[in-house]
Amino acid sequence: MVGWANIVFAQPTDSILPSENVLEEVVVKSRVPRRVFAPGKEGAVGLRGVTLSETPTLMGSNDPVSVMRTLPSVATNNDLQASFSVRGSSTGANLFESDGARIVKPLHMLGLYSMYNPAYYRRYEFRPGYIPATTSNVGAGYVGAYSMEDRVDTVTEGTVSVGLIESHGAIRVPVVKGKSSLAVGLRRSYLNYVYPKILRLGESYLNYYFTDVNVSSYTSFSDSKSLAVSLFYNQDCLNLESNRHGEKEGDFGWSNLAVSAKYMNGAMTLVLNYTRLSNKLKMDEGGKTLDIPSEYAQYTAKMYYGWKEFDFEGDLNYRNSSGQKNKALNAMVDNSCRAVDLNMAAMWRHTWSERLDLSAGIRLTAYHSGNYNTILPQPRLHVSYILPNAMTVSVSGGRYVMVDRLIEENNVGLPTDFVACANRQLRPLDNYSFDVGLRGYIPYIIAHFDVGLYYKRILNDTEYVGSLLEFANASYDPYVDILQGDGYAGGAYISVMRQIGKVRGRVSYNYGISRIRLERYGSGYIPTNHDRPHDLNVTVSYNPVTALTLSLNYTLASGTPYTKAKYGYMIAENLICEYFPHNSSRLPTYNRMDVAATWEFNKAGRLRHSVNVSVYNVLANHNVLFRYTNYSLDNGIVQKESVMKSVIPSVSYTLSF
Repeated sequence: MVGWANIVFAQPTDSILPSENVLEEVVVKSRVPRRVFAPGKEGAVGLRGVTLSETPTLMGSNDPVSVMRTLPSVATNNDLQASFSVRGSSTGANLFESDGARIVKPLHMLGLYSMYNPAYYRRYEFRPGYIPATTSNVGAGYVGAYSMEDRVDTVTEGTVSVGLIESHGAIRVPVVKGKSSLAVGLRRSYLNYVYPKILRLGESYLNYYFTDVNVSSYTSFSDSKSLAVSLFYNQDCLNLESNRHGEKEGDFGWSNLAVSAKYMNGAMTLVLNYTRLSNKLKMDEGGKTLDIPSEYAQYTAKMYYGWKEFDFEGDLNYRNSSGQKNKALNAMVDNSCRAVDLNMAAMWRHTWSERLDLSAGIRLTAYHSGNYNTILPQPRLHVSYILPNAMTVSVSGGRYVMVDRLIEENNVGLPTDFVACANRQLRPLDNYSFDVGLRGYIPYIIAHFDVGLYYKRILNDTEYVGSLLEFANASYDPYVDILQGDGYAGGAYISVMRQIGKVRGRVSYNYGISRIRLERYGSGYIPTNHDRPHDLNVTVSYNPVTALTLSLNYTLASGTPYTKAKYGYMIAENLICEYFPHNSSRLPTYNRMDVAATWEFNKAGRLRHSVNVSVYNVLANHNVLFRYTNYSLDNGIVQKESVMKSVIPSVSYTLSF
């Protein structure tokens, strides 16, 4: 696909033409390829919704988070693993936002899709390293999705995409011409209808679907005053059924709600946000009933103000978490929490000689929860310099703090995860991050490159080592199995990206390590659950003719760490295992290739159609999801593997107008 570039020629002031014949402006339009990624200042990466069709469409959708996963700063995740690890940190350390409102759980179960409807959002921003002090508290990376461009939509436009696995669409309509507009988006999956029993767990299998709903409006009162309101809601529904008896063994579900209202008046912006995560988990296992609901709510009021080269921000947050306990047993353990934090931030940006850019700021967090009080200063600095050969070198560093913690009890996105507020037992996540990079252009292949080094000192990192069945004990407190320790992550990355011509694509490689020291496992550092030493991603798109795009994705990554059982034995019909050191083993190397073909019809007309055919894991590699120990009367104690269904084809049709 191609876009339009405008070249404007203004009439010279010394023209000898009569005034009534002065040609004030000539517009020359030239067709040029649209760039998927737009490198921004301070290490940010921009992605526009209209360019998502330039990327390989897989599973019937150009999911923006799946595109971000091909960047070297994001670790490859296993099949059916709902994770987004940025430079060695956990998914919960990131900050995800929808029109400025936080989304606590941004990935749908199994990790195949994010909660960002690609037809609804106009642009995305990803920051894997430096994050300005005026951004809300974050422990690792930042992902923001924006459905509005702070302007009124003047024409009706929309997109509808129908596929085998999921369908999504969005429409934008002007309400009052030049004054207000409305946007609505909807997304729904039906994976279990097309690929039933895609994931087996012993004699049981999972059925799953999700729904995403988006609504936003923009109203302009004058040139300097406007109001933007946005709502995001999703619901994930999952049930676990027995293959032997056809009975229901588990009923799971969760939902996110993110609401924002932003009033802009010149240089001042006022924002009110509400965020909620609700989890439902009911199941029967071995005669033990588990009913473990949990909920987290966050109320936020913000103010931004810009003055010359300075930006100021302040926000007040109230957080309320229900904690986690087994309702079926009338558990008396109270691990709920409430917290308040006040944040003040100031930023200064300056450019010298159009070559040297400086961004410096500080964020100050005052936090209170129960009998725990703390003040956390977070300085930030980013410096970039344009070299004579058009290359840019940059250095950045800062402290990043997160005062609430997403306790991830699994890595597939089940609603066992819950949010806890920092307290004397569970301290805030504290991250000291440093990176240096070099960005430039390679004229011989018409491509841009980006190389760099990063290091993070991570304090108060967590790992959950408990089991879901422990909730069958009425006195069980999940805080007991939350291990906390200090660690570090570091690595080097390189990315080469060509975004014009018939052949486009990018190659990204990251070498990185992620370590933590936990008292339970000794005094040495051990790999974290998201440690991936080698991570290679290759994406290629080819246009043999204007209307046809052929695409390929290839991923090769080190296997994730796990704790392997040495041997097992039976005591009173209970399987007891002895294990090797924690996370000392690795799953086999992850290896996957995806292919896709998209044919577009009537590209230049008002109605644009396209048909996409894609195949996930076309080489049928049996990538191991996880390994576990099992016992049966026939085979005794055996080591088993869970492997995803190898090949998933998909077909989708998209209509844009």
